Amino acid sequence: MAILKSIGAFFVRIWRWIKETAWVQPLLIVGAIFAVIFSIPYITTWVQGWTGSTQYSFYQARLQTLEGQMIDPTPGQETEADKFANVLEANERVIRQAVADGTYSSLTTEDFDTSYGEKFFFVVWQEDCSACETAEDALRYLDEHWGEYNLRPAISGETFLMHTIDASQESSNDDDDAFLEMGTAPSAFNRWTLQHVDLFQQLSTDWDWQNSAYKVNESIGDDNYLKFFIETSDSADPTEALGSFPVPSIVLVDYTDEAVARNLAGIREVIFSVTGDTTQNQAALLMNMWNHTETPTMTNPFTNYRNY
Repeated sequence: MAILKSIGAFFVRIWRWIKETAWVQPLLIVGAIFAVIFSIPYITTWVQGWTGSTQYSFYQARLQTLEGQMIDPTPGQETEADKFANVLEANERVIRQAVADGTYSSLTTEDFDTSYGEKFFFVVWQEDCSACETAEDALRYLDEHWGEYNLRPAISGETFLMHTIDASQESSNDDDDAFLEMGTAPSAFNRWTLQHVDLFQQLSTDWDWQNSAYKVNESIGDDNYLKFFIETSDSADPTEALGSFPVPSIVLVDYTDEAVARNLAGIREVIFSVTGDTTQNQAALLMNMWNHTETPTMTNPFTNYRNY
């Protein structure tokens, strides 16, 4: 007890000295101000980590990584992003073959590889992209408020699902001499796009995108669509257009029976920004995109309401 009293008395004497010594007080105040200023970045990081609202964290949590991306990977070398694209390509081939055989109408969900889901958003994004940040906020809002008010799926029981690719992701093999000597595909994303260029270019042929409901209803121009399909002036050199791939590209992939019934199975919806004056309204646009197979309605531009 005596030790505690002596320690307490020591701090009392220090406090009395500070109060009675005028020149010390301004120094302490200035020091405290600088301490607060220098602590702000750390406090912000801590708060963001606590709330889980760090920018791009919603995308990152659903990332198909490009780490180790090769231009022509052998079995066992595929990245997560490769495996994801391989499934998309295989399912598009199923659709293409069924159309050629005249058996499209008999397709069902069971005919597709649904290892990534029967229906999901696929987003290509990058850092330092304000439109990507806006889209992320809207997608997060849609996920958090799924099933509320005007954010209800038209098909009961459907849940939010999304996969993403970061076009700005750096891979540990980006500086490999083999890539540098080629003089093309310098980034992991460009190498991935080069590897799967047929997926995007074939879509341009398989999908009547010029007459898609959203493009027609909203009078959307061709430019970003052509970039998405990696259209080039020289089709023998697809790397010519890789650098202009549009971000964000927000894609809806749908293998449900409803999508087959409306001739919308596979990758048949894509937008390059989310519009709306509030995050809720932007989320509503994405919900309409998700509900692209519902009965045509004037409130959903992803349905063919102008034909009714």
